[in-house]
Amino acid sequence: MHATVIPIGTDQSPRRQPVATLALVAANVAAYLWMRASTGGRPEETLEFLLRWGFGGEGSRWWQAVTYQFVHDPTALWHLGGNMLFLWTFGSAGEGRMRRGGFVLFYLVGGVVAGLVQVAWSGGLVIGASGSVSAVTGAFIALYPRARVAVFMLLSVVAVTYKQKVARGMGAGVLGGGGGGG
Repeated sequence: MHATVIPIGTDQSPRRQPVATLALVAANVAAYLWMRASTGGRPEETLEFLLRWGFGGEGSRWWQAVTYQFVHDPTALWHLGGNMLFLWTFGSAGEGRMRRGGFVLFYLVGGVVAGLVQVAWSGGLVIGASGSVSAVTGAFIALYPRARVAVFMLLSVVAVTYKQKVARGMGAGVLGGGGGGG
């Protein structure tokens, strides 16, 4: 069985209205809508858009280390939705601690660092706010180590073959985790 855990709130209420977090969410959604409207979903134009605003590959410019953070996969709305849910859940409280300007700077710098690492690691084009949102999530954990997070869990059953089950059981036995494949 496989579980997907989706955060939907925390016990850390924002100290004030999370304007910067809301602005970042709005900017990401606006960039996605702009991309969809300006390309019309046409593959060639979408690729051109991603190459212009994404980060990595030949001919990248310095500013793309920032703009890529607002460009999301045009074929997977879940990419944008998941990033924005995590940003809202953890950013609202983090913004209260860092103040608005500091929070936005942290978000952007975290994204730049994540983008540089990803480009160095993969050498390919990088898009999305995942690096920035991971930085914000990490900051939340560091700032609120005892916080409670409300989650929504999706459970799914994953089919495995008998050979996979036996191999997993044998591997657990070799590594000292028991055996039996159960």
